[in-house]
Amino acid sequence: MTKGTVFALGWLSGLITVAFTMWLTAIIVRFL
Repeated sequence: MTKGTVFALGWLSGLITVAFTMWLTAIIVRFL
């Protein structure tokens, strides 16, 4: 694995984490 691949995977997983957190927050707010 090259440095570029590691960077891309890290960036992608970070993006997915942010998207999931926002989605989860929207659901929680809707139920409150």
